[in-house]
Amino acid sequence: LAGYSEHLNWRPIDFVNPPDSGCSVCGVLAFRIQLLPCSHRICLFCYQSGIRQRKVCPLDQKAFDKNRVKTVCWFEKDRLAQLVRCTNAQSGCDFEGTLSDWLTHFARKCEFHNVTCKKCAMSLVRSEMKSHLQSCRGLSVVLKGWTRRSITGKGASQDVTSRPCRVIEEAPAVQKSSTSVLKNAPSVVSDALGKPGRSVDERKTSIHSTTVYVEDMSGCKDLAREAIGGPTRLVGPIVVGGYYMRLHVCLSEVDVADWKLMFWLEVCVGPRDAFLRWPLDASCSVLLKRPKKSPQPLGIEYQGAKACGRPNREKLSFYFANTTPRSVAELEAEGFLVNDALEVSIELAF
Repeated sequence: LAGYSEHLNWRPIDFVNPPDSGCSVCGVLAFRIQLLPCSHRICLFCYQSGIRQRKVCPLDQKAFDKNRVKTVCWFEKDRLAQLVRCTNAQSGCDFEGTLSDWLTHFARKCEFHNVTCKKCAMSLVRSEMKSHLQSCRGLSVVLKGWTRRSITGKGASQDVTSRPCRVIEEAPAVQKSSTSVLKNAPSVVSDALGKPGRSVDERKTSIHSTTVYVEDMSGCKDLAREAIGGPTRLVGPIVVGGYYMRLHVCLSEVDVADWKLMFWLEVCVGPRDAFLRWPLDASCSVLLKRPKKSPQPLGIEYQGAKACGRPNREKLSFYFANTTPRSVAELEAEGFLVNDALEVSIELAF
């Protein structure tokens, strides 16, 4: 899968009934598929990697008109409802259920995850490790199995047991080389510190992002007419850089058929909070994506997120940021609203 949330993207998934909606070129089940007139399905990545420019299907070499190419979207909720088997089936797991249920099963319940023995590098089911260690002899089995024999090849022979001897003979030379490197280390460090462009202020920014899809915007408008000052839809929880968040979709009808859209970001209690940095002082960006063009960032407003600290049992969440309102009609005219859905990317920069 590609183009979905970070829980699904690039996971190997064993579908009970493999869908036929994958890319005909790379086989990936992408969110957005370009359907060519010849009926071949091409994901957006492959389509923009030369196929769109050449206007020729790479599978049957048929030329096509770009105006006849259709865009088909497969929403995450449809993928989550499909039946899958656990990817640990070969190790003995018999789970079979929806993709949504499998995500929880795989992360919390599956007892057939494989691990590697540190002594012999053998891969086995985690529950079998304890009994395996009782009989594992590790590398000692390999060493005791060495015998004085010759390996021949192209008329030359080599004594296997002489290899450890050569390693021992070369050890003093290696030690001498290492000592020389350590003696030169202070000058190397001082040279590096003295070079310009190495200050702490110029450290690279770490950016974490995830993409979500706001579907059925027409239905959001119907809900907005009934809502009184509240969000018309909640998306999430979504995970950005380990932080659990919810995206509030807020629609308001300023005039007849004149809708304004605004997003609110809420930080929630998450399973990795103990390992994250609090207060959350990251720079936030919300971008709208569209086919064939660069994403467009939305204006961001903050309200004292640094003072909120970390979510806890008494305060399960807190407001983080909101975007400036945008006209829905303009978003549709500019190509952001496709098939009644928006593709939204949320970024945190530390």
